[in-house]
Amino acid sequence: MDLKIGRHNLNAVARGVGGFVFRNENSASNEDSYIENSLNHISNGVLADDRQSAMIDLQLLVAESQAAQITFGAMGFPVLLNVSKERT
Repeated sequence: MDLKIGRHNLNAVARGVGGFVFRNENSASNEDSYIENSLNHISNGVLADDRQSAMIDLQLLVAESQAAQITFGAMGFPVLLNVSKERT
């Protein structure tokens, strides 16, 4: 059973963060897919609240995980640059 708040799956976040803390092999792939989904919501979200919520979730994960920082650097930064160019 997934614990959700709005469209956010808290179980996925907990698995990603818990996997990083306890060095779970699957945590990197979970974080990668979570970051990818968040970036998709940021770039393709229709509602500003959805985009903002995805940004906050992404910020929290990147702040807590070095693996997430690397993933974000590889695929997230270019996405955010494009979004900022389109929105201004």
